[in-house]
Amino acid sequence: MTSKPSNPKDAFGIRKASLSCISAPVLFEVGVGMQEGACKYGRHNYRVIGVRGSVYYDATLRHMMAWWEGEDIDPDSGLSHITKAITSLVVLRDAMLQGKFNDDRPPKSADWLPGLNARAEALFEKYPEPVLPYTERDNSWMDGAKTEGGAPVIPANGQVVEVKPKSGESMSEAICRTANEAHKFRPRAPRETRHRFTVGDLVETYDGQRGLVVGFDAEFIYVNTPKFPRGGWFPASLKRVPQRTEPLT
Repeated sequence: MTSKPSNPKDAFGIRKASLSCISAPVLFEVGVGMQEGACKYGRHNYRVIGVRGSVYYDATLRHMMAWWEGEDIDPDSGLSHITKAITSLVVLRDAMLQGKFNDDRPPKSADWLPGLNARAEALFEKYPEPVLPYTERDNSWMDGAKTEGGAPVIPANGQVVEVKPKSGESMSEAICRTANEAHKFRPRAPRETRHRFTVGDLVETYDGQRGLVVGFDAEFIYVNTPKFPRGGWFPASLKRVPQRTEPLT
């Protein structure tokens, strides 16, 4: 026998509620957030005193809106606003499970969302090519350049590859899929296939632009250029520019 058979318990264990699917870093962040609450109010106070839905609804939305408006860190705790929002929901959900939830939601509303969704869909039909959003970071690379036929393209092998979304696939999803198919991305190449470049090298691309090397694949280098500030894959045959501190042009 060349391999050990699976433990018979595995067949039953994998069918039970899983913790291996939970992000450990996020879980530990939530643990710190819960510890903060324990120090301030007493650990598991919500299982005895109970909670009002409106209090935790408001707290969750305050953290989410602060994050959405550009504040990453909660100034009181030093934790991410996202972590604090999750922590609020953990307390709320636990109180619901333990029968300690004070449901002070307003009377149930009439069915209102489908009508608004229909109106939103009509806007996409009315404006098939809306003006791109203004964002904190430049995400224009996600929309690609435009070919004469109007199809989005991404950089690949020093050229461009047309992006063709599949049924039900968003343009962002299609771009990511096309890039992976074109480059077969691997975060770190084996040592014997590493290139003569190092992160931070200045290189000259095929269109004469200069960019910084920020990563490697087994066959390509990942370069940030003015045209593609979020980066694009290029063959390792690009010419390296000796002056690393020279500004991009």
